[in-house]
Amino acid sequence: WRLNWLADRSERGWKQSLSMMVNYRYYSFDRIDRNSIDYIGKQKI
Repeated sequence: WRLNWLADRSERGWKQSLSMMVNYRYYSFDRIDRNSIDYIGKQKI
């Protein structure tokens, strides 16, 4: 993952995340669909 400082310098960005954003890789490509369904249907992460 990578932390991006001053990524969103808008007023909203400062209020929500102190202007930080994180990039990450999703390694379980075979589970993306299942995880998406679980999150939408059950709010399960």
